[in-house]
Amino acid sequence: MFVWSDWIEQIILALVIAVITFVIGFSFDKYVRMPIRRRLNSLRFILPFGSGDEVTICYGLIPPGTTGRNYVAEEGDLAAIYVTYDIFAFLFNRKGIRIQSHMVTKDNLSTYSNLVSISGPKWNRVTEMLIGELGSPVFFSKLQGNIVYHTSKNKVKEYKTIRNPPHLAERCYGLILSGIIERSDGSKQRVLICAGNTTLSMFGTTTYLKSLSNARKLRNPFRKHGISNDKRWGMILEVENNIPDRDGLVFLPMNPAVIHVRVVDYISEKEFRKPYAYQFEKA
Repeated sequence: MFVWSDWIEQIILALVIAVITFVIGFSFDKYVRMPIRRRLNSLRFILPFGSGDEVTICYGLIPPGTTGRNYVAEEGDLAAIYVTYDIFAFLFNRKGIRIQSHMVTKDNLSTYSNLVSISGPKWNRVTEMLIGELGSPVFFSKLQGNIVYHTSKNKVKEYKTIRNPPHLAERCYGLILSGIIERSDGSKQRVLICAGNTTLSMFGTTTYLKSLSNARKLRNPFRKHGISNDKRWGMILEVENNIPDRDGLVFLPMNPAVIHVRVVDYISEKEFRKPYAYQFEKA
């Protein structure tokens, strides 16, 4: 004989079990699995930022009145900002991330303890200032249109964009710099720069950085090249975007599926120099 009370008890028991299972699963994911993933994240071994730190992401601005040709550049900046935010939203507390333009940041630069600067010195004054304050041996040359690397062995390496407009193919170069700047008042500023000599290469630096989140096998190569979170270091990246010209298909210029990024030079702390005044317009 069917008894309503037994049926209701079974439903209540099933609901209680479901709620308990959900709570246990949610708690395990939040307090066990995710913290372990964050601690094992390779970026923690190379970036100077600590857990729970408030991080400011500073981006460049294209001045009003510039030509429509810079529309793609502006869209590329937005894409790179999104990727960078995604990186730090996983590593750190989402509430501890602030995004603002270089115009807001540059006048009180030293007050930002943890600073990420996106885009090159042409559009981002903060990137220009930090390249010099880090003592970077690599900089962007407006006069030559290249990324220039002055090694400690008095050699000069140049990395220049190669374009193939009919097929929208491009090979260009990006730069990642990281380190800790010691200010005159004794404070320390932790910085990261992701920039490029094109919009594509700037976007490529951020996507490459994001790819390192799960690249545990790269820790030994990082150590081999003197890259760690307590040192100044840099990477020069080659970014290729070979968009196939077939069947009339249209591929977006910054489609991650057709972007290939590789490191062509590691820069260890011994290559860095004393802080200097870097000016993009004169480099």
